[in-house]
Amino acid sequence: MKRWIFLLAGLLPALWLQAQDKPWGVKEITLSNGMQVWLNEDHARPVVYGAVVVRAGAKDTPGTGIAHYLEHMLFKGTTELGTTDYEAEKVWLDSIEVCYDRLAATTDAVERKAIQQEINRLNIKAAEYAIPNEFDRLTAEIGGTGLNAATSQDYTYYYNSFSPQFLAQWTELNSHRLLHPVFRLFQSELETVYEEKNRSADDPVDVAMEELGRQFTAGTPYAYDVLGTTENLKNPRLGEMKAFYDKYYVGCNMGLILAGDFDATTVVPLLECTFGRIPRGEKPERSVIKAPVIDGTPEIEIKYSFPLKLAVHAFNGPNQTSPDSPAFDLAIALLTNNFSTGLLDSLYTSHKVLFAGADRVLDYREMGAWGFAAGVLPPFGSLSRAERLCQEQVDKVKRGEFSDNELETLKLEEIRQRLYRLETLNSRTWAMVLAMADGRSWKDCMAEIDILRGLTRDDVMRVADKYFTDNYIRFKKVGGSYPKDKIAKPGFDPIPPVNAGKKSDYARRVEAMPAEEMEPRLLDFEKDVERVRINDHVTLYYKQLLADDLFKFQIRFLEGDMDDRLLHYVAPYVATLGTDSLSFQQLSRAWQQLGTYFSVDCSGLVFSLGLTGFDRNFASSLGLLRHVTDNLKADGKSFRKLKKENRVERKSFLESGTSSYMNAVWRRVLLGEYAESLRRLTDQELAQTGQDGLVQRFRTLMDSDCAFFYSGSLPKEEVVRAVREQLDLERCQRPMSALVVKRMEYDSPRVFFYDLPKSRQTMIFTMQNPAAPVDGEEEACLKVLGDYVGGGMYSLMFQEVREFRSMAYSTQAGSGKPDPTHEGEKSIFFTVLGTQADKTLQAMHLMDSLLRNLPIDEARLGASVRNTLSRINNDYPEARDVAKEIFGYENLGYREDPNRKILDNLDAVTPERLRRYYEEVVRKAPVSYIIIGDRKALPMDEIAKFGPIVELKLEDIYR
Repeated sequence: MKRWIFLLAGLLPALWLQAQDKPWGVKEITLSNGMQVWLNEDHARPVVYGAVVVRAGAKDTPGTGIAHYLEHMLFKGTTELGTTDYEAEKVWLDSIEVCYDRLAATTDAVERKAIQQEINRLNIKAAEYAIPNEFDRLTAEIGGTGLNAATSQDYTYYYNSFSPQFLAQWTELNSHRLLHPVFRLFQSELETVYEEKNRSADDPVDVAMEELGRQFTAGTPYAYDVLGTTENLKNPRLGEMKAFYDKYYVGCNMGLILAGDFDATTVVPLLECTFGRIPRGEKPERSVIKAPVIDGTPEIEIKYSFPLKLAVHAFNGPNQTSPDSPAFDLAIALLTNNFSTGLLDSLYTSHKVLFAGADRVLDYREMGAWGFAAGVLPPFGSLSRAERLCQEQVDKVKRGEFSDNELETLKLEEIRQRLYRLETLNSRTWAMVLAMADGRSWKDCMAEIDILRGLTRDDVMRVADKYFTDNYIRFKKVGGSYPKDKIAKPGFDPIPPVNAGKKSDYARRVEAMPAEEMEPRLLDFEKDVERVRINDHVTLYYKQLLADDLFKFQIRFLEGDMDDRLLHYVAPYVATLGTDSLSFQQLSRAWQQLGTYFSVDCSGLVFSLGLTGFDRNFASSLGLLRHVTDNLKADGKSFRKLKKENRVERKSFLESGTSSYMNAVWRRVLLGEYAESLRRLTDQELAQTGQDGLVQRFRTLMDSDCAFFYSGSLPKEEVVRAVREQLDLERCQRPMSALVVKRMEYDSPRVFFYDLPKSRQTMIFTMQNPAAPVDGEEEACLKVLGDYVGGGMYSLMFQEVREFRSMAYSTQAGSGKPDPTHEGEKSIFFTVLGTQADKTLQAMHLMDSLLRNLPIDEARLGASVRNTLSRINNDYPEARDVAKEIFGYENLGYREDPNRKILDNLDAVTPERLRRYYEEVVRKAPVSYIIIGDRKALPMDEIAKFGPIVELKLEDIYR
């Protein structure tokens, strides 16, 4: 142990040299209308990410849901987009607005029903002029993918990715949507929000966390749900929505982020003539919210049937914009961190509690909260004792009972995490959105790295003394659940899609704008990664990156828990062990001193060891990894905890929400006995394997064929030398090959049903197994079909199920060709939707009708073809993921990017060709339904007409 201490201590000064600032290239400007703009050039991927940030959210209209409603409505078009004749349409829309105001003003049930019927009639008339989902379809036509938006308490943002050649079109369209929005098709979108509200009530974790946040922020606007109260959902006012838009959606209160493959030096004039035309407006005043005063230790019960005795102590804390925030993050890291070396972590790793940890629990713009949680497994263990132990550890931070060396290593880890988040386009743009929404500059965000370096023991003790107080709310988990405040739909008649597929003059003008034709970027198996054959059993995939000084190294074995159920337990067990000379706590501190994060992961087909750290310590990190793999030592206490956690995992599933059951049922129908939730060991089987059995299984893996993946700044030769010198390559002798797991296929219709009592929503899947594509044209048709039916807001299901009939909040469809290694396997085509129980039969009949007589719309198909093309380009992997993606394709037998075949045949996917493919191949495949819902609320006799019912029990989906 002493040898490691001296080695690591000598490396710390060098580590600081690796954490220097890097030029992330964000250019901050302000347009003439006061709109803030951040431009970030990044040519690593052929894609641009665009986001509009509005500094207004749910807390600005507490309880009404107006901010969230408006987010939905800004996809409905403008006075020029989404309409065939706005002047004629406006007459009906104005009448609808008056009716909604009348509806909100009356409580008489008969009068409300009459007003709702009148609203329905007016909406049907207004729909004679509306072009549904034209904004979404046009976005797809100009290379856009991932179109979405989100509303939080403090801000709203709208975003998507797009291909670089469509920058002018994107800026035109996304500024136009903000200039003259029209709140058309409000009736159907309102009902969709009902579905969203009802769906959220089916997730007990979300409900419990919402209740915790509501209780902690009681008396402030933050206490109200983003979706709004049930009463307000029933009584929306379009007039209030317009007033909200006029007040907050002004240039001086908005921001724009562009990040990716474009020229930041030439884009400003384009932004001025597009986003610069949004009226400046006046800076809206926002209410100042003060954190609630907590006096003493009031107790609040939170209902959740989770199989742990659990308590959370919640304290006031800083928000992200507070000057205290960097030091506070270090104070939390002293309690809980990635290396499991924190003071609360020590309670877990020394087996004194089943769970302990600290984190921020609320992070709003004007207030924050943090808390620590303690958990023990009933009937064993005392919750009060666990809480007392946690409080003692918290007090140690206040008293400064931590070493300077520990503080320095945690600072280093915080810097590593921040640098790593800045690397990729997706994580960097998310950080930019949050910073812009909070009113911070990017320069200030980057300066936090220097601030972290300069923090001292006194700084950390000061914030700990300020926020680790004796005043907190004790949230205690109790059994039970909260009543579901169901929102019943008013029973409107569907809105007929009179103009589906038509184009407005505005859409034609945008489509006519010039754009350079660019070939989508595909993976080049030879040029995008370098391979070094270390020996006959080990290959290194090398990718040099010079943007920063971080490395990522992974060892991948082609064996997962589908091959061997033990591996599901080997991964978490190994992650808690020490070696013959280092206890787990000592090993964790050794990793921490190196600034390297060590992980062990297992999926269905792959087991992996991972390291992420600073390049200066790459060789030393491999040396410590060698020490672990050679000298891992079983531990009885860790094994007993693993067995307890296995029981907790099982009990947690039983109390989980609809989504967990939905996934388990779907995977069971799709994979049969290979479904992940059926691969779990019983308590007896795990006990029979024993701690030594798990360690021995790990050693067997280490003796097997494997692939190494390195990405970082070191030259290839230096990486190869370090690998050869530090790792035992001669032990890798056991041949391995990927497991062949074929999808289940069903040759006759049937209905798989799982009863989920008290569920508000019913989840409905359809699944078909069409014949495998015989050529490139059929492969392209299959790919486009999934997008056409349920791939975006312009898709068939989104329009027919959600937009016109308001049967679901989310809709989805997808398709997949056979795995090349699975001889004789068929393709798959599936759909998914969630609806209220009383709409289940209607939704099933609708899906049956669509699948029997698939309507082929030329405009929708054009958007799907373009979206397929754009996804291939826009989803090109991040630099660190390129090698693993190529490795995965190669193990499936591909010798080039499989998207090449799709691209070469996309032009052949015409309406006639897709219709012929669907009728000759897909429609012939029997349709199986998968239904998850409350039997008592469903017409089971009618559902049985879709096929023999195969009722699944708990033991069929979860072992």
